[in-house]
Order: sequence, then C-alpha cells, then structure tokens
Amino acid sequence: MLSCQSPRRGSRAALLRALVAPACLCLGPWFARAAEPPPPEKIAAPAAVQVLDLAACRRLALERQPALAAAQASLEAAEARARALCRLHAIPIVASDLPIRRQQAELGVAGASAALEQARWDAVYDVTRTYLAAVYARQQLAVAEDAERDLAKLKDEASTAGKDRVAEQIGVYIKVVRARRETAVEGVERALAALREAIGLDANAPIAVADAKLPALTPAVSRDDVLAQAQSRRGEIVQTAAAAEVTGYEVKAQESKRFAPSFRTFASASDIHAQPVPQASRGTEYHPGAIGPEMPTTLVGKREDRVAQAQALSARADAVAGKTRGLIALEADDAFHRWQETSRRLPKARDAADSAKTLGDKLSKDAKDPNLDVRFSEAMAAGAIASQLRLEENEVHLQHLLNLATLERVTAGGFNAGFVPAPATQP
Repeated sequence: MLSCQSPRRGSRAALLRALVAPACLCLGPWFARAAEPPPPEKIAAPAAVQVLDLAACRRLALERQPALAAAQASLEAAEARARALCRLHAIPIVASDLPIRRQQAELGVAGASAALEQARWDAVYDVTRTYLAAVYARQQLAVAEDAERDLAKLKDEASTAGKDRVAEQIGVYIKVVRARRETAVEGVERALAALREAIGLDANAPIAVADAKLPALTPAVSRDDVLAQAQSRRGEIVQTAAAAEVTGYEVKAQESKRFAPSFRTFASASDIHAQPVPQASRGTEYHPGAIGPEMPTTLVGKREDRVAQAQALSARADAVAGKTRGLIALEADDAFHRWQETSRRLPKARDAADSAKTLGDKLSKDAKDPNLDVRFSEAMAAGAIASQLRLEENEVHLQHLLNLATLERVTAGGFNAGFVPAPATQP
C-alpha cells in the first residue's frame, strides 16, 4: 500500500520523533512530580494580641490616624501656597494685590495649623471614648458572669433543700443572664473595632485593652476655667478669626485694582469651605448650627462696586467668627453641666449597688437556714436587683468619664482629666 506522505516529509517526521522522544523521557519525572498533590499549605501562626493602655492608644492615634494625616497635608499645602506667593516677583501695576495676597496666605497657614491642632484633640477624644467603651463592655461582662455564678450556686442550694420549683425558676433566670452575657461579649468586640478605627489600625489587628475596670477619676472642675480655656484654645475660633481677617484684606485687594470689570478673590486659590459646618437641630434638644463663610472666586463690577461686595462679605465673616465663639461657649457650658450631673449621680449609684449586693448575699446565706423565714425566691430577686444596679452604676461611671473626656476636647487640652498624666509644660 502506497503512503500519501512524500519520502521527504516522512524523513522529517521521523527526525521529529527522534527529537521528541528523548525530551519526553527527560520531562517524564517532572510530569510525574507535577501530577502529585501539592504539599499542604503552611498555616501562618496567629499574630500575638497587642495589649494597649490608654496612653499607648493615644500615642498610636497621633501617629497613624488618617484624619491627622489629611490635616497635616492641608497645612503643608497652605505653607507651600504662602511660599509660592513670596517667591513671585511681579510688576506692581500688573499684580497690585500681590502684597495683600501674601498676607492672606500667611493667615491661611495660621488657620490650617489651628485645624491640625483641633484634629489632634478630636483624635485623642475618639480614642479615649472607644477605649473606655471597651473597658466598660468588659466590666459589664464580668457583672453578668458573677451573676450567673451566684445564681448557679443558689440553684444548687435550692435543689439540695428540696425546693425544686424554686430551682427551676432560678434556672430560667440563669438563661436570661446568659443572654445578657452574650450581649456584653459582642459589646467588647464592637468597642474594639471602633478603637482600631480611632487609632488607625487595620480592621483585623489583634488588640486588647489593658484595663479591666473603668478608672476612678474625680478631678476638680471649674465652669469659668472650662469656658475660658475653650474660648482661648479652640482651633475653630482661631480659624474663623483668621478667615475674618483674610476677608477684611479682600476689601484692600479690590481697592488695589482700579480698571477691571472683574477681579479674582483669595477664594480663587483656596477652599474656604473645607471646614464642615454643623447643622442646627431643634428637636428634643437644642443644637444650634454654625454659619459658614462666603466668598466667590471673582467679584464683578467697577472698583467701588467690587469694594462694596467685599465689605459686605467681610461683615459676614465677622458674624461667622462671633457665632463660632458663641457655639464654643455653649458647647463648653453644656459639657460642664453634663459632667456635674454624672459626678453627683455616680456616688449614689455606687452606694445603691453596694447596698443591694450586701442584701443579696445576706438573703442567700439566710435562705439556707431552716430556722429563718427566708425563701430562695427572695434571695434570687435580691441578687437580680443587685446585678441590675451594678450594671446601671457602670453605665453612669462610663458616662461620667466620657463627660471628662469631652471637657478635655472642648478645651483643646486646657483641662486635663487625669486619663494620662499632664506633660511638664503645656504647649
């Protein structure tokens, strides 16, 4: 039978087979190894849990919080803008407003620096708040565990005394306490998640708070000192005051340009709306809102018309600064009175919880004595009340500490609550 393949093509195929066969023999062991199942992946050891106290959390937040990085970048941009204007050398007739723009840029640096300082205190407050919330959740968990242990002991004693119905009732309440315990467990995890964000850590960073109990802080607080510190140190007041001065310079800038149907303003080179403005709320509580500055990028009209517009906007900037001072004073006053309320409630809540605990322990002991007319159900009720009052005491304690942290924030560090020792010298 004749082959359809030419002799030349047949010899080429034979040559190809001769070359491929040794290659297959060489690659055979590789294919065999490739067919083998891959070795099991090595499981990375879990990272060690980093136990942090409040001082460490505050320090890390000042290093890692993105909000601070953003404020720092804004300051650097303001400084770069001021340097750029200083390096410009233009003919006075062409750029008659250049000296004024330089002064405005310097005020812009002061405002950005104040914004950065206030952002630092906001970050410190956020870390303090979330740290205390994590400690509070741990403390609530401990109360639930103590209540469950005491009830389990009381249930065993009731069963030993033949009070099966009472033991069954106690068992039901133990289930209620266990449900409350799960709420506390999740509260710890939620608080730690918030703390990680406040610090600027990764969402999966394993951390734990060093404290098991809320700190006992009872510093002396003066309303007059709080208001004075808030109105002299807050970054928002510095910002609005600088903005008012910048807007006042705009009147001179518009006067410097005689023959122009329109002329740019300082807003053409900067964002005056960068600072968020809180909105007013007139619901169950009164929360007045701030007013924001206004400045278009260009003013149009003859010189006297442009000057009139700049004067009106300057008057508005002065009103913004005045409104800000009033809002800061109101915030500081409100923070003081909230602290005063919880500082008076906390000793009473602690005394009530201690008294309930003493009574519950006494009734539990007396219920085992057949000569005393004390029922296990009474001991159970007393223990339940004691646990509830302890939970309420912890809640008041937390709110008291948060009010102290708020006083630190509203005074921009002028008041030190004692969470972290005050530095030797205040900035």
